[in-house]
Amino acid sequence: MAWVLAGEQNSCYTKVMKKKPITNTHTNNNQAQTAKQYRQIKLGIDVHADSYRVVRQLASASPQPAQKLTPTEFLRFAHKQLALAQEVHSCYEAGPFGYVLHRALLKMGIHNVVVRPQNWDELGRGVKTDRTDALALVQRLDRYVQGNPKALAVVRVPYTGAGTSPSTNPAPGAVTKRPANARGTRPQPATL
Repeated sequence: MAWVLAGEQNSCYTKVMKKKPITNTHTNNNQAQTAKQYRQIKLGIDVHADSYRVVRQLASASPQPAQKLTPTEFLRFAHKQLALAQEVHSCYEAGPFGYVLHRALLKMGIHNVVVRPQNWDELGRGVKTDRTDALALVQRLDRYVQGNPKALAVVRVPYTGAGTSPSTNPAPGAVTKRPANARGTRPQPATL
């Protein structure tokens, strides 16, 4: 683009754009996929039946504001994080929803831990919201990933591997028959 006054080509009033060198903008897809933007992404999740509150921390930066996502939106969001980082870590509190989310995250390739529920209001402010819970979870997860095993009280998740029978690993909420000498019953005296 050039502005020219009264036919003067090279005067001080002429503005000439410099040409940029032509570079190859086409990249190999394999190179673009292997280059991860961050080393780690951490997700603190406050799980509810209809929505999840998620706080994300990129590498060792400050945590980002909480986002409210539906369960399906969250799974899409979590899958996108795998493209951005070499490692994705997440955690949520154990609760009435079981370990379905945990197993789904592990299947995706996300390092997830389920933690013991607790009151995250350490300063006693009396303010307990989903946002503060998710923020506290991601901050503790950051310390846990950095090597502090006491930062989170991790819950053991029961294994449901291939080949387990329904009798040894019943479905959640299934009614199972108790054995005769189960807890709460007295053993019968032996007869001679």
